[in-house]
Amino acid sequence: MWACIGSVASFMAMTGLLCAFDGKAQPEWPYGATLNSAVSWLSTITKGFLLVPWASCISQSIWISYMSKPQGLERLRIYDEASRGPWGSLELIWTLKARRLVCVGALLSVLAIGIDPTLQQTVVIRTRDIDAKQQATLPRAQSFLEYTYSAEDSRYNKSGSYVPTSAMAGAMYSGLLVDTSDPHTGYARQGVAANCPTGNCTYPLFQSLAVCVKCENITDLVTQICNQSVFKLPDPTGATLQLVSCNYALPNGLAINQTSQLNETAGGPSSGIYRTTIAATAELEPAKLVDSNASFVTMNILRGKSCAPMGKEVGLNMTIRATQCSLSWCVGTYNSSVKRGKLEEDAMRFSTENFEEDPSNEMFGITPSYSIDGGPNARFVINKRSSGSLAAWLQEKLTFSNSKADPDQPDISSNVSSSDTRATGRLSETLTLFQKTDPEYIFTNLAKAMTTYIRSIDASQQEQADTDWPVKNVRPVLGTSTALHVYIAIRWPWLIFTGAILLSTLVFFALVVLQSAKNGVVVWKSSPLALLFHGLQLEDKERCEPMNLAGMEHRAKQIRVQLRDGGSSVKLEECG
Repeated sequence: MWACIGSVASFMAMTGLLCAFDGKAQPEWPYGATLNSAVSWLSTITKGFLLVPWASCISQSIWISYMSKPQGLERLRIYDEASRGPWGSLELIWTLKARRLVCVGALLSVLAIGIDPTLQQTVVIRTRDIDAKQQATLPRAQSFLEYTYSAEDSRYNKSGSYVPTSAMAGAMYSGLLVDTSDPHTGYARQGVAANCPTGNCTYPLFQSLAVCVKCENITDLVTQICNQSVFKLPDPTGATLQLVSCNYALPNGLAINQTSQLNETAGGPSSGIYRTTIAATAELEPAKLVDSNASFVTMNILRGKSCAPMGKEVGLNMTIRATQCSLSWCVGTYNSSVKRGKLEEDAMRFSTENFEEDPSNEMFGITPSYSIDGGPNARFVINKRSSGSLAAWLQEKLTFSNSKADPDQPDISSNVSSSDTRATGRLSETLTLFQKTDPEYIFTNLAKAMTTYIRSIDASQQEQADTDWPVKNVRPVLGTSTALHVYIAIRWPWLIFTGAILLSTLVFFALVVLQSAKNGVVVWKSSPLALLFHGLQLEDKERCEPMNLAGMEHRAKQIRVQLRDGGSSVKLEECG
């Protein structure tokens, strides 16, 4: 009885200990003791207490069995070994074919092997993100009001006109020229600088002023005028050079010339003929109507290339591609987070809805139909001078040509870097870039670099008061910084196994007690004194002469006995 109480108490103590530390940090106990070691100790104590009722009940079942009917004497050995451990218990279950109550105790003794492993599975160490109680912020733009004055004359800016600040110009140069495939360079790759003290932060959905890009293929708008000409080469053979020269133009007047050779000459083709010609403009009206009033610069690009091998009709294989790309003001809705120190931003949508001018004609505004903040900050404001300064700067960088595009002289086509004096196209540092790179890729990086800079402007510099559209109380996005927390997680289902064994033991113990009382069996359990005081009563004692263990086991199989009450005492008597 006391062993049963002890097993229940130790199991409850273990359960209470696990409850106390479930979801908590690993305790710091003396000598480096851990919760796992405490569970191991308590599981050993629980199992030790359980061994007592198993052994006692199995041993008591010996006397119950012999009291009920005559049985072989060898059963005494089998019961005794079953009370000592799992191997004997398996032998008892096999012998009795699992048809006696004692087999329940034997089975519990076997299953006890799994108590320690299952209890060790209850405690696991896991990690989770918790609020670090440190403020995280992320830049956003409510307005763009920045510009400066030019002290120099240029094609696009006169002295005293408005130009981008040097910081914005640097950002645009970065978007245009920096190799964005390098993760360590360029606004376009780096993105905004998030303030995340722990390296893991989450931010609510937010909206910010941004620059959007749209590029489309407009090759179908290109018109073509071609002429063929024959030139006599200055050599004794009298060889001639047959060329085809074409003029390609967009409806807004942007054009290029492309010249290719139609026949092979004895001296081979001129090295100046096989060239890529390109022309781009951000000055002219767009070749195709731009569908957004928020657009502040539109670029048209014409690229022509002839690349057929010698001896083929090169002119018939010339490729022409026309592209229109525009930059426009927009409002982006972002879902952002920082994971392991790296900012991850998902631009969920961009809006140019409700683009308008203020009554004083000084500001542009965008008021998206879907607003997160609402109130005064539902409108995003752009200073017209700021927008104009960007447009002028970009027009200069995005207008260039390496071809003299004269429809009356389509044969005049040359790379301006060559020595051909007929080339009158205008150079730009961006010409080579657009020759080698897809325009949409360049514009995407440019828009991202500009957006990054605009969002990085200090909140105080985004505010304005004395205007028709005041901008006040600009704040960065406030987020939550999280820290990695190591904690103990208890897997409660693993306790079911030990709990079931404990409950079964209590039921088994109660049934054996009731069975002993019902059959009037004295509680002898495994006491050796029972055999000494109530020894074996045999009809032929000569068969019990001294012999070895094997001999005794052999004789025991031949003898059937029963526990009988002789009035004055109870004896194990041989039955015929």
